[in-house]
Formats: sequence, structure tokens, C-alpha cells
Amino acid sequence: MSTIHHTSWFTADQAHVHSWRPEGDDKPEQILYLHGLGPYTGFHAQELAELLAEHGSFDVYAPDLPGFGQTPAPAFEDHAPDRVSDWLVRQFDDIIDGPVHVVGHSWGGEVAVHLAERHPGWVQSVALLDGGHVGWDPVSREEALADAHSFDQLRRFSQLADYLEAVRADRLRWTPQLSAAYERGAVLKDGYYIQRQRPETFAAIRHAGALDPVTDHYPALQHLPVLLAMAEDAAQVKPFRPEQLLSTVEDFTWFTLPACTHFMIDDAAPRLAPTLAAWWHNALTRSLVPETR
Repeated sequence: MSTIHHTSWFTADQAHVHSWRPEGDDKPEQILYLHGLGPYTGFHAQELAELLAEHGSFDVYAPDLPGFGQTPAPAFEDHAPDRVSDWLVRQFDDIIDGPVHVVGHSWGGEVAVHLAERHPGWVQSVALLDGGHVGWDPVSREEALADAHSFDQLRRFSQLADYLEAVRADRLRWTPQLSAAYERGAVLKDGYYIQRQRPETFAAIRHAGALDPVTDHYPALQHLPVLLAMAEDAAQVKPFRPEQLLSTVEDFTWFTLPACTHFMIDDAAPRLAPTLAAWWHNALTRSLVPETR
């Protein structure tokens, strides 16, 4: 098991970045974790990074994506996943050495697909954690903004403990790491604790996803190892038909994770870590096998 060290910093563009690096290994596998919508930040990769250390040597990088955590929100149009993928390369091009394994949870999966399309030499594999596989319903910019502000008004708490308890009630498990992560995803504003993600950020992401469905970008994944882990409850609510990914991606693995909600990174990190580590190892092994003619 590797000993890992957590650090965080701001880039020149004021992006807030977390990293977990193993001690004494100069050639770990590099992981880029992209969080989803809601009260998430890059710090949500903490538990996964700790668990991955039990199965190998991994550098885990996890930014607060634009408009989340301590990273400033960009213009409305710049929340689109193609622009966020360009933003990622600007933040990490001098930090990450060589192609990286990208892990995207929920909306982070959409960003991962666009990153593979726009910067193919940057991506070694793509793991989609209940994300990047279903589209958004059509919505206008005005409707998206109105819905986001209405939802924001419902999630206000005078005490931080009450805010955390409301989040905890929706999760199947709770740990000190999750509590710390969600505390970082909250902010005190006008006397109430709310999630740091602004309503405008959620509306912009929803609107962009409706205009440019992620499924249109699957051809970019054709020659990459791709894993899709689906939450059991999400599969029941919106059944996934794998034909499009199966017919496009040459090296595609998918499965449904039982006893798990869409909050997969919270509910199932202890099960995901060994699965991801083994999948990366197998994908790398396959890539090293010479073709036979």
C-alpha cells in the first residue's frame, strides 16, 4: 500500500486543484477525476484516492471545476463541456506528464468524453461513473435558470449541521471523508448554508447539455478503453441501452452496481477502487500485447 500526500493549490487562472500523490514512486499512473453537479468539489476524490492506494500507485488530480468549490464561475457559455475540456488542458498541461486516465462522475463524464474528443493525445482511458451515457431533456436558457433558482431556494439551512444532515439523508453511506468533502462544498450566504455551486452554473451546464448531446461525441472514444459503471437505481429510472457505445467503442466494459444511487462516488467508493485499479491494469496490459497477423 502506498502512502499518499494531499495538497491543494490555485493555478494562474485561479482554478483550485487537489492532488494525492504516492510517496517514493516516480512513475505512478496518473488519474484525472472530474466531479459532478451539485455540492461537489475536487476534494470528493479524497476517499477514492485513499482506497486506490491500497491497490497500486496512483497520482490523483481533481480540480474544482469552473463554478464549483473555490474555482470562479466563467461566463454562461463557458460552462459547456467542450470549453471546460479546453480549460482542463490549460490548467494541467504543465503538471500532468503524458496521457492520463480520466474518471468522470455524472456531468464529469460528459466533460471526459469531450476531453477525449478535443485532446485525444491527452487521454489514455475513460471511466464513466453513472455519467456521460444519457442526455439532457430540451430546455431553454430561461427555463434552466428559473428551475435552478427555484431548487436553490429549497436547499437553505441556518446551521451547517442541518445542511450536512440533509445531504447525508440522500446517501447510502457516510464517512468522515464525505462529511469533510460536503462541508467544503457549502458556503454561508445571507445567513444560510447553501451549496457553493451557483444556480447559474447548474442552468448553464443543463442548457449546454441539451444543445449538444454527449452521445454525438462517442466516436471520439472508439480506440480508447472505456468503462461505464451504472448505479442500480439510475438504471431502473432511465434504462440504458448500450448499443451505441457497444457499436462505437472497441474496448468497452459496462456493468450495473447494485445497492447504489446516482451518488456513486459516495455510495460505492470501496467497491469502485479495486474495480478501477484492476481495469486500468488490464487495459494497460492489453495495450502492450503486440498484434498478431
